[in-house]
Amino acid sequence: MREDGLEIYSLDGQKFLTSLELSQKAEEASLQLEQERLKAERLAEYIRSLGIDPDTL
Repeated sequence: MREDGLEIYSLDGQKFLTSLELSQKAEEASLQLEQERLKAERLAEYIRSLGIDPDTL
């Protein structure tokens, strides 16, 4: 429940997120995207170390 006690729901029963909740979800998604990007870079570097060009796979 929000500080003011008001929660808003859509017709299908889904609760609308507050601007703070939306901001937090966006930050979490951004962090996850960065982690995935770094993981992909590490894997590509490992594949290159094996003498394989990851762009040709």
